[in-house]
Amino acid sequence: MDWPLKINKAYWIFPLCLFFILFSRNTHAFDDYSDYQSKLIASALSQKLYEDRYWNILLHYRPTADGRESLIDAPNFFFASDGKRNPDSELTATIEAFFEPSVYGENHPRCRFPARYAWLKKSLQIEEKKLPSISCSHLQETLKKINPKSTTLIFASPYFSSSSTIFGHTFLRIDSDSDEHLLSYAVNYAAHTVDKVVPGFALKGLAGGFKGYFSMLPYYVKIKEYSDLENRDIWEYYLDLNNEETYQMVLHILELRDIYSDYYFLDENCSFNILFLLESGRPSLHLVDYYWDRLGYGVIPLDTVYIVRNSGIVSKVNYRPSPVNQIRHLASKLDEDQQQTAKSIAINGFSAENIDSSQISTEKKQQILELAAEYLKYRYSRMELTQEIFQEQYLRLANEMINVKGDSKKQIDIPEPEPPESNHRPAKIDFGLGYREESFFGEISLRPAYRDLLELVNSHYDAAQVKLLEVIGRYYEKGSRLKLQEATILNIVSLSAKDIFFYPVSWKLLAGFEQNLFQNGDEDIVFRFNAGGGWTFSNPLWGLFYALMEADMKLSDRFKDNIVLGPGVTLGFIKRIMKNWSIGLQGQSIFYELGENYELYRFGFDQRFEITKDSAVFLNFGIERADTETRTELKIGWSYYF
Repeated sequence: MDWPLKINKAYWIFPLCLFFILFSRNTHAFDDYSDYQSKLIASALSQKLYEDRYWNILLHYRPTADGRESLIDAPNFFFASDGKRNPDSELTATIEAFFEPSVYGENHPRCRFPARYAWLKKSLQIEEKKLPSISCSHLQETLKKINPKSTTLIFASPYFSSSSTIFGHTFLRIDSDSDEHLLSYAVNYAAHTVDKVVPGFALKGLAGGFKGYFSMLPYYVKIKEYSDLENRDIWEYYLDLNNEETYQMVLHILELRDIYSDYYFLDENCSFNILFLLESGRPSLHLVDYYWDRLGYGVIPLDTVYIVRNSGIVSKVNYRPSPVNQIRHLASKLDEDQQQTAKSIAINGFSAENIDSSQISTEKKQQILELAAEYLKYRYSRMELTQEIFQEQYLRLANEMINVKGDSKKQIDIPEPEPPESNHRPAKIDFGLGYREESFFGEISLRPAYRDLLELVNSHYDAAQVKLLEVIGRYYEKGSRLKLQEATILNIVSLSAKDIFFYPVSWKLLAGFEQNLFQNGDEDIVFRFNAGGGWTFSNPLWGLFYALMEADMKLSDRFKDNIVLGPGVTLGFIKRIMKNWSIGLQGQSIFYELGENYELYRFGFDQRFEITKDSAVFLNFGIERADTETRTELKIGWSYYF
């Protein structure tokens, strides 16, 4: 009877012994991990790697009065609870995280933060065999698919008909060995938005009310995201980052997946955060430091282009005109009847009668067909016709172009404009002297961004004004009076000319405080909101002529019922006389019906002459009339851009 019992005890004792043996080995391995982990942490702290520039780049730290603070707001970007403000603590927690067991799979910290691991592995000479064994197969597959070899900065020009694109946009393109860049990958940082209604969208963006995310997607997909791409020129800045630097940057980009930062239109935006990415590839660039070292660090897309261009890493610049500009360029070579013919072909299809005239030269026939083909492609991009109809009509056009001149793929040669970074900087300070209300005055104004209506008048078809947070102060000699003349929150004017092919709506929006002329002759500060829309027309003689209907509202306790509201109309024109000289004439009539009943008339004549890229002089003359009270003003001044 004892024998079976002894056998049973043996079977029971064997697995127990095996458990203790394995536990003993695991405990020994854990002790080895713990010892090696402590050794690495001690080495990192003794070398003060938490003060290293590259560590601060990877964590997006910025200097503050009492230390450092990361611009990343997502908690899951940090391993330490105080990692957002403590580089030392985050460094220790990161090393500890690298020793986590392999049960995390592809979400293991060494897979999730490959740039941190690669840098610490090199800095601390980490022996990977002394860390828990893991597999980052998904990371390796992603890197293989991207195949990063070189980097290009992309700037999409502003499109003023949309509030979210008034500053333009910058993003990166990661190119592989392939010459087909549409198969490259785009790296983008953008606000996650739902509400795009002006002014709520703009005000929320100014206050950091949106979350910004990095994304990486095929370049052709990114291009398709631009529903307004047909209106936006593309500038490609090829950077001289080598293969290793581009690869290193991509490792950091992959760390930022699903990581957010609070998005601010004027600083922590698509442009500013891209600078961190470029520094992660080549930390010697010091691109971000430019903004740390100046008062405030507001940055718009053009700033990024300017800083990157001045850093010396741009090897080549390529300009890609928008489809709209290509169409307008081709149309400029034809008279109005020939343009109508091209449009008719693109809409109704080609027939021999369209251009069967001995009075039309072979060259003009070719230009008509080229214009029709481009407009046909534009209509297809706008989904105004099906793919089947597009292919049928385009094939007939291509065959006819071959019959006319033997070439259906002629390159459209558009004169390349000055690159956007060659224009003045967005911030401006004005110093002016003037005369108003029987008194001389001195004036100082500060505008953080972005442009006035007479600035950058380089186009025969478009002009725009975008003023954000502009403040104007005056000192009147008579009575030694100091006045706040204006405090603009937002002032946008978008003018885009109508022509045979396009019918854009021009519009304007203003919100802010300004001095108001009352019916009794007094002047005082009021809050004003003005919005309107209409049409703009282009003419070689007068430039851009615009007519806008509008609604105007003012709030002040000086008004009956604290408000006045009424409709109005604005007429004006702007013209570039010479390369550096622009003029503008504007008249406005507003008929207040709610609150008080009176009429307001304004007339203004403005001139601006650019001295250098960073400075200009201006001369403004204006007349304002509220019922029987009239004020005349003359002002001359100097502008400095920075």
